[in-house]
Amino acid sequence: MFRRDLAMAVLRDEVSLEALRVQATDAVTTQILGLLGLDPSEADVVLAPSGSDTELLAVMSALAATDQPLTNILIAPEETGRAVALAGAGRFFDDIAGSGAAVRKGEEAWPGRSIEVKQVAIRSPDGRPRVIAEIEAELSQIVRAALSEGPTDSPSRARVLENRAQSAPSELRDGDRGYGARRDRCRG
Repeated sequence: MFRRDLAMAVLRDEVSLEALRVQATDAVTTQILGLLGLDPSEADVVLAPSGSDTELLAVMSALAATDQPLTNILIAPEETGRAVALAGAGRFFDDIAGSGAAVRKGEEAWPGRSIEVKQVAIRSPDGRPRVIAEIEAELSQIVRAALSEGPTDSPSRARVLENRAQSAPSELRDGDRGYGARRDRCRG
């Protein structure tokens, strides 16, 4: 669906803005599923206006799935804005929530839940890319520590949420490193 098509639907066909929003969302969702070769029954597509919104959504989804504490690993936080770090900690990053409700920036979005945020830089202090093996070792150490601190009666023992920045090296974006933890991936 092109911008021209949307404008014509409003002007010529007198489609309401709400109906137009639904049509546009359905078109984008269908296209994403098609590009991934997935049937609508195989996956849900979630659209959000920003990486910060998707980060907060991923954190809230992970919290909703279990009562266990959450360890959220933000990969390459230096490549994103400050709002992603707030969202990654389960905090509102603006004075208006995604629902339009007034909130306080920095306030817990899900009060009383335990979220530990760990950050892994992909660049050294001088701005050069870090060696992949060094980043992998740091990730492994963080995940293993989270697993050892989790409840022993749970098979996963911890829930780890990784936010992989677009600028992260492809070696970090692809593959499973076999940590044995339940991992959810958010691509911001």
